[in-house]
Amino acid sequence: MNAIETVNITFRYGKNLVLNDLNIKIPEGSIYGFVGCNGAGKTTSIKLMLGILPLKTGSLFVFGDNIKKSNRKIMNQIGAFVDGPFLYSHFTCYEQMQYLDMIYKMGKDRIRTVLEIVGLWNEREKKVKNLSFGMKQRLGLGVAIFHDPKIILLDEPLNGLDPFGVHDMRELFRRLNGEGKTLLISSHILSELEKICTHIGIIDGGNLVYQDTLENMYKINDSLETTYMDLVRQNYENSRYI
Repeated sequence: MNAIETVNITFRYGKNLVLNDLNIKIPEGSIYGFVGCNGAGKTTSIKLMLGILPLKTGSLFVFGDNIKKSNRKIMNQIGAFVDGPFLYSHFTCYEQMQYLDMIYKMGKDRIRTVLEIVGLWNEREKKVKNLSFGMKQRLGLGVAIFHDPKIILLDEPLNGLDPFGVHDMRELFRRLNGEGKTLLISSHILSELEKICTHIGIIDGGNLVYQDTLENMYKINDSLETTYMDLVRQNYENSRYI
């Protein structure tokens, strides 16, 4: 079963076509790397999956259920990290989790569990404004997973991280996937996606130009970078004659 599937989704900002007949299939239990340059349509796609943007053309399925309107029960199965983590700078790490617990009623044990998962239990009394950038990113991931969602959508979670921060996040992704979570990770850091993803989707100019398992991709090219560059060039050449 697919955790998320989009069928013929088209989206415009005014007259500007942002997504064109998008058909994404994210298998349950996968780590789906969503690749594209800035402005390719990655963030818009994720916002449509989350119901942040209105779905006007096409269909969205979550675990086989057609999401025609915002269905809270189904959408609660999704956690997200979009446009950077939304954190209260004057809260401590622990208070940030307490605030979420007021909403989700998960209990104190969940607060500790999440802070331990993201490696911030020993920093729980530190205010968000005093955290390093990497710690803020990890806390943002903690916010996304607090309610124990089955699907986690992460928009550019590796941006701005140093090599140690990237390594920490990579290990977190693997741990979450090992616990049965389905992850979508959008990024333009191809080498990192190649290390952790099971599936790849490449979007360019609002068009999904490639989608397959990483294993099958290697039967065509020796790297994600080569695949990406070839397909984007091909898409550009094709668009010149439309």
